[in-house]
This record gives sequence, C-alpha cells and structure tokens, in this order.
Amino acid sequence: MLSTSLEQRGVKFQSEHITGLEVITPDQKRRLNQVFAVYFFPDLLEEDKFGPVRRIRASHSIDVALLLLALPGDPNRAESLTTFGLFHDIGKVHPDLITHLTLGEPRTKEQKEALRAHPYYAALELQRLGLLDHADAIKYHHEKTDGSGYPYRLAGDDIPLTAGLLSIADRIAAATNNDRSEDGKSIIALRVIEKLREELGVTIHELLETPLNILSERLELDPALIQKIYALSEEIVSKWQKGDFNSENTDIIDQVIAAASSLYSRS
Repeated sequence: MLSTSLEQRGVKFQSEHITGLEVITPDQKRRLNQVFAVYFFPDLLEEDKFGPVRRIRASHSIDVALLLLALPGDPNRAESLTTFGLFHDIGKVHPDLITHLTLGEPRTKEQKEALRAHPYYAALELQRLGLLDHADAIKYHHEKTDGSGYPYRLAGDDIPLTAGLLSIADRIAAATNNDRSEDGKSIIALRVIEKLREELGVTIHELLETPLNILSERLELDPALIQKIYALSEEIVSKWQKGDFNSENTDIIDQVIAAASSLYSRS
C-alpha cells in the first residue's frame, strides 16, 4: 500500500487540481461505450483490415487509464480519469488517420506529421457528447509548457493540468510497450519517471511531481505492476474481441475501474 503521507498528497492533488470537470451522465457513459466499440472494435459487426492496429491502440489506451487510476482520490473522479485514458488515442484510428498507422515498419515523415493531428480528432468525439473539459485534456495532452509540444504549440498555464497528467501516463505506457519482460518494464517505467522529473517546470507542470512520486512508489512496492497492467489490458481487449460479456459487464469504463480497484487494493 502507498505510504500514508503520499496517499494524502494524492487525494489533495485530485481535490485541488482535478476539478471543474463535467459529471459524466449515464447517457454520456453509454455513448462513450459506443464510441469505444466503433473506433476499436468495428469488426464485431463487419470485416475490418485494420483490426490488429486497433487492438494495439485499444490495449495502450487501457494501459494509460489504469496508470491514471493509480492516483488515489475521490472515486467520483475515477470515471473522468478513465475517460482520459480510454479515449486519448481514438484519433489515431479515425478514418482520416488510420491509414497512416503501420505495423512492423517505420513510419514516413509524412505519416508521422499526419498523426500529430490525432488529439484534435479524439477531442471532437468528446465535444459532440458535451464533455468539453474532458475533451480539452485529450486535445492538449501532447502540448508542453515550454511551447515545444503539438499540435497547437500551447505553453504555460494555457495547458490544462489534466492534459499534463494524461501526458505523463501516456509516455510511461508508450515507453514500456515493447519490453515483454517483467523486470524490463519496471526498470523502463522508473527511468521514464526520472526523466519526467527532470522536465518538471520545463516541459511539464511542476505540480505533476505528486503523481510521478505516487507512480514511482507503486512501482517500488510492486515491481511487477506494469506487467500486471498489461495483462489486465490484454484480458479486457480479448473479451471485447470475442464479445464475451454478460449483461452486467459490457461497459468499458466500469470494466477498467473494476480492474484498477482490484489491482491497487493488492499493491
């Protein structure tokens, strides 16, 4: 379990900085579930040649959501944190961009440049649902406080802290994606956290030190944590791919929150 002082700082961070977000209504939650299915699992209804690419992005998105849920705090904010993670990358599998994703080969300069628009496409979906604050976190999660990010080149306090929080989880998940060993993932994650600490006040907001400390302590308490996150993601994706659900277990947001609750109650 987290040390008492760090858990208290995590709760304080959420209560002070993860604020002002729209409460996700049951109807919005239902529609978010539909968006997840349409973008990541359209082949449940018809054949789709991009299935493998979509599965990879779905797994990564669940990884990011589970990392965000490592932050202790108000359970009512869990749906927002989960939404950030699950939908931050759907722009990459948008019809306008998915052809630029490749498996097993380097992307061209043109493909990389086109994919930089993915936060815009992802945010559009949440804006359509009226989740404007959630959309902003996703829209700006590749921005950096020194103005060197993309696609809007925002700087400083123009970047929502929620976007910065999403960014650090995204970077940790992306960096550990290719290492299949339990020890390797943990070591890489800790190295990324140290690199992010060096960027505090430069490319990321200094207030994000608390979430970084929480993730670091969780990894020190459980070196297999990243591997467990990946296993949970693969399990959820596999069930979606098979359509293997009962009537009480079809909502992706609830599935991820339940997985996180089980994971962090043991770590």
